[in-house]
Amino acid sequence: MDLQLSALDWDHSLDTSIRVITLESFNVAALRTKALLHIVRESNMKAATVTLQQLLASAERIEPGNHRLLLEICQLFSRICSRNLDLLQVTLQCIEKVNQQNPGNVCLLTELGYQKLLLDNVADAELAFHAACNVDGSNFDALCGLTLCKLRCPVDVESRQQIRQQLAYLMKLCDYKPEPVVLYMSALMTDPKEQQISPVQLLEEATELHFRKLEGLSFGVEYICCMNPDFMLELCAALIRQTPTAIKEANFELNLDQESMHITIKHSLNILESILHVCPGHQGALFTRAKVDFLCGEHSKAMSRLQHILNVFGETFTDAHLLFAQILVEKKQYPKSLEYLELSLVQNFTVRDRPMYHLLKGIILKNQQKLSEAHQSFLLALQLVGGMSTVMQPPDYITPSDRSDKMINSSDKMTLYIELIYILREMGDSQGIYESERILQTAIEEFNGTTEMGRLVIAHSQLMLEKCNIPKAISLLSTIKPDQPYYVQARTHLANIYLRHQKNRNGFSRCFKELVEVRPEPKSFLMLGEAYLSIQETNMAIDAYRKAYNMCPSNALLAKNLGRAYVKSHHYAKALKYYHEVIQSPDCSALKLDLAELFLKLKHFQNAINILSDADGHKITDDSLTELQLRTKQLLLLARVHEKSGNIPESLKALEKARDNQYIVQKRCAVDQSENIHEQYKILSK
Repeated sequence: MDLQLSALDWDHSLDTSIRVITLESFNVAALRTKALLHIVRESNMKAATVTLQQLLASAERIEPGNHRLLLEICQLFSRICSRNLDLLQVTLQCIEKVNQQNPGNVCLLTELGYQKLLLDNVADAELAFHAACNVDGSNFDALCGLTLCKLRCPVDVESRQQIRQQLAYLMKLCDYKPEPVVLYMSALMTDPKEQQISPVQLLEEATELHFRKLEGLSFGVEYICCMNPDFMLELCAALIRQTPTAIKEANFELNLDQESMHITIKHSLNILESILHVCPGHQGALFTRAKVDFLCGEHSKAMSRLQHILNVFGETFTDAHLLFAQILVEKKQYPKSLEYLELSLVQNFTVRDRPMYHLLKGIILKNQQKLSEAHQSFLLALQLVGGMSTVMQPPDYITPSDRSDKMINSSDKMTLYIELIYILREMGDSQGIYESERILQTAIEEFNGTTEMGRLVIAHSQLMLEKCNIPKAISLLSTIKPDQPYYVQARTHLANIYLRHQKNRNGFSRCFKELVEVRPEPKSFLMLGEAYLSIQETNMAIDAYRKAYNMCPSNALLAKNLGRAYVKSHHYAKALKYYHEVIQSPDCSALKLDLAELFLKLKHFQNAINILSDADGHKITDDSLTELQLRTKQLLLLARVHEKSGNIPESLKALEKARDNQYIVQKRCAVDQSENIHEQYKILSK
């Protein structure tokens, strides 16, 4: 059973545990394995809770007085249950009972504190940790718990100083050897306005140290206890809070997968993949993975994961509905987004106490031109978040409590400020414009020196443009330096000002040249190429695209852009040669359509038919939605080629095949919830 579990052979391990329980109903190891698999594999919290109760009763019966065994069981299940309230109540009751039987035990008192903390009962958790410290004033875990409690409370100057002193003492206790939990708490305490080590560096080091502890361990009870998915998700949530928000108004926001990911996203993905590898049913990890997909701009993937979460965990998971609404706002599907907001309200009326609910509702109302109502929603969101007050936040994946409902991260609060500023200016009255200026100054004072300041500077520059103060807008954008998170967006906005407002083509291209000098990576060269194309400098665009492609020849997006640049510059011979070379790569086989388009443009109909017929003969994997969609595009193009060549019967045959294939695509999308079904209907209507 344990060997099967270590090999991640879930089915056989579960079967073995059930057979053992049938023979010996009080077998602790078998019950523990069964309960564990209910959680990590099936996400079946009800069955896990029932089995856990049987496990604890069996442990007390088989080994009475063995509080160490009960402690280990409670630690194991409380750290992998995604803070499920029912299961945590079982582990808490067990720890409280054992603690009463063994008064003065530091380990039990410390675990009691952590159990309370998992339930977000900070006051009682702090009492338990204080009791543990009274027994042993140098207990590392108890002191860490006390510090975590301080971090969960509003932090003023005095308490911040106390926490820093506690962290310094914790470092001394562990002989100044870095510990993941201390590094994590230090990251939460960093002040962006002070010159010191960045929180991202601390979180990165904490993650690496934590993973190092898992080396040499095979999957099992010891591995999960050491892994502590709950703590890993706290690390992940802290990293996500340090992730810059993409500014959608900026042009050339192109996804180049790993090449363009922010370092915090890379580490977050590493953490989440590690958790989901051994706990594929972990609710917190699944939800956070959807959130990371959203931050990466992969909206379809994020929505598919959220739909899976709702299918598995039920419609009452309000956070999933809110994230759904947030994604749809980004996609500008405002009516659908409003539906999800209303659905979240139906499932849980306390969602009205969340700033994010009112922020999203305000954005939707603004785009429906209901400016006064949108303004009220933004004001209510700001009131709920506490206005100017800044407090530490719990991890984003937690099912919120009354206190944490009123928390939003700094990025969302910046969005709130910017939306308020814009809505007041759109309303047009002099009082509103004055109020927008006041809020702008408030935001500058609050975020000055932080990573989010770049967004505010860009928004400020947009306001200067509205006032026709172009020099001030340029001056503001020029203050964002290469080492700051929003440098790329600032360069893009600055370039657009040069081109649209000053008709300065040299200034426009210079912005992207400077970007390439500072960040010589594929994305930068791709943006430079797009910039040159927009001002009809096709030869320079080709050179920039070629450099980007040479850096990452397996990237289909880079290959596609280089080919299209050849075509736009009328270098047809070079384009034909290039396409014939690049389509030999499996990663770029989809460019056969681009080659066929070029043959069609040149009226080489038979060559186009040959290329598309080869693609049609390519074996389609039934499970590959991408290939099915590509086949629809190929057949539609083939129909166009036959039509242009005058072969109407063959054109109709190709259209019929395209229609039949698109029906398959629609059914797959409806089942998987992985694509926008309305887009597929549009394709079918063609």
